Amino acid sequence: LARVSQREPAAVPSEPASLEDILVTGKLKSRLRRKPNFRGESIALHDLAKVMASSPDELIDRLLEIALELCSAGTAGLSLLDTTSEGEQVFRWTNLAGALHKHVGRSTPRNFSPCGVTLDHKMPQLFSCPGHRFQYFNGLECPIVEALVMPVYLGDKTPGTIWIVSHDKKVKFDSEDVRIMGRLAEFTSCA
Repeated sequence: LARVSQREPAAVPSEPASLEDILVTGKLKSRLRRKPNFRGESIALHDLAKVMASSPDELIDRLLEIALELCSAGTAGLSLLDTTSEGEQVFRWTNLAGALHKHVGRSTPRNFSPCGVTLDHKMPQLFSCPGHRFQYFNGLECPIVEALVMPVYLGDKTPGTIWIVSHDKKVKFDSEDVRIMGRLAEFTSCA
């Protein structure tokens, strides 16, 4: 069943929320899991294999477009750990698809971001209204209602994350989204 997306602004508290208030990974187990779309997933993976063979430079962008489609997300992205000229570690948004695509190149701090929390936990993390804690997200034109973030390693050493976000209160991620994003993260690592 496809999920319909309608954007609604989220209320933003004046003081940053605690991590415990926005980290809701445990809800993935209690949410009703939608049925897998194995046919759509198979077609998508076949498409990725063709792109990998013919246009490898386009692979990550196509992978993110597929994440949008399969997970009914509003935005999908790849963030890679980078070090600024001042020596600060940041997650650079190297590739984006969806509503926030024009923010390619933007970065978030390594030690104060959903990507950093995810790498610290070494497993997928679900965030509810991450802008309530990480208030630098509040300047985006589309509020982030939920974010599902997966750790990924490109090659053996480059840590990063692949993520999807919802801009709609009606779109909530479930364990099926985790499974799909896990397969896409695996594909990203290998590619």
